[in-house]
Amino acid sequence: MPDRTLDGELSSDSDLDPPPTIDTRAVKAALARIAVDDNRAVIERAEKAVDDLDAAAVFADHVGLGCLAAAVSATDDPVLRERGATALATFQRFRVVASGDDPKPSIHFHSGHGTDLRDGGEGFEQ
Repeated sequence: MPDRTLDGELSSDSDLDPPPTIDTRAVKAALARIAVDDNRAVIERAEKAVDDLDAAAVFADHVGLGCLAAAVSATDDPVLRERGATALATFQRFRVVASGDDPKPSIHFHSGHGTDLRDGGEGFEQ
């Protein structure tokens, strides 16, 4: 059965051009370049975010640690992978500390009671 063209004329199947061929290797290469750029962008954004608590919260909420972990494992660049792994470990540490479940807190409070803070030869008197 003939179809109508855009200008309303009838055409037969024989008038239609064959579908274009797609170079799948070129498409895969283009997608790989996009993925590499995305991985780099995610890791670099995570690195910047660990220095600012507000930025870290935004990163964790909008990008997520799963996305960061995927970017780290997907990158072929060993330097970028190490930087990403460091940022991921920092975010994971943030989560542990924020949850209050830190089994080995890195910041300890020590009372100064009994510590002589004076400089010089003065003795300590209680």
